[in-house]
Formats: sequence, C-alpha cells, structure tokens
Amino acid sequence: MKKLKANSEVSGVFLDGTRVRQLRAEKGKSIAELSKILSISESTINHIELNHQVSVSATYLKLIADYFGVTTDSLYKKVEN
Repeated sequence: MKKLKANSEVSGVFLDGTRVRQLRAEKGKSIAELSKILSISESTINHIELNHQVSVSATYLKLIADYFGVTTDSLYKKVEN
C-alpha cells in the first residue's frame, strides 16, 4: 500500500478542515454536539478539523454540507505543490 504524503507536499483538492471548524464555531457547536447531530464520531470530526483526514465518504460530506447550508464544493480547498 502506498503511503500518502502530507497535505503540504501534494497538489490537488482536499477537504478543508479549517473551513469545517469555522462553520462549526459560527453555529456555536462543540465537536461533541456536532457529532451527535450528524451521527459522525467525534474522532472523525476532530481529524477533519485538524486536516488529518483529507477525504471523507460522500455521505459524510453531504451531511456536513447540508447541516451548514453550504455546497460540498465549498468544503474543499486546492493545494498547490
């Protein structure tokens, strides 16, 4: 199995954990609260926000986007090499 490089070393489009954290803060929700609302583990949300988990299932992506009232595209960022 090929090991992935850190985000800063790879070009492409990745889930923007900083954006997810910002949206959560704007709603005034904790990771625990968001976890219960979306039925996504706290660990997964934490990994997303810390940019440790750069890809998520389409189901999770849609849940997150729908809850925050944003497009799925707005949850991604482009990373230049």
